[in-house]
Amino acid sequence: MANNYTRISYTLRQIVERTRWSSRAEVVEEIRQAKPVEMKIRGDGSSDDHYMSARALDDLLSLMVDLRLVTVDNRGRVSASIEGRRAADDPSIYDLLIKSSIRSLLEQDGCPIGKVLDTVRGIRLPAVPDAKTIHDRLKANNKSMTLNLDRFRRLLYMYACAGGIDRLVRVHYRQANG
Repeated sequence: MANNYTRISYTLRQIVERTRWSSRAEVVEEIRQAKPVEMKIRGDGSSDDHYMSARALDDLLSLMVDLRLVTVDNRGRVSASIEGRRAADDPSIYDLLIKSSIRSLLEQDGCPIGKVLDTVRGIRLPAVPDAKTIHDRLKANNKSMTLNLDRFRRLLYMYACAGGIDRLVRVHYRQANG
């Protein structure tokens, strides 16, 4: 199963292959028809046909617009931005563009990356610097912050995937019930 970082990279390459798409719906439908492994999502294991919904793919396109990878003109036609075309060809440029765009988005929403990192450094046990704790503390110190938790979590994850921040994952075990 892929993550949004990989899905965006795949979608960007598909958009770049054609000069212009007539609509967002056309991009979504083409990807859904192709059923690429990058768009598989978790299922219950009873079927191999668990792919992202059209709505989820459209949301992914919206994020790509926010990240300056693609543009949508006044007629709704979709194309890769100049930066997006360069990023599609080079993983290091892709990472740089993702990091730069996320820093800009965080800044616009009232939580620049410097404040995020300061907040992370200030979190001590028993609290842990997960997205919710970081977001809650940023929000408590900055009432004008407009970024909701889901978008904050998504942006932090993408920022980590691009190498902008370390993401530590710990697994804890406990006795099973029963």
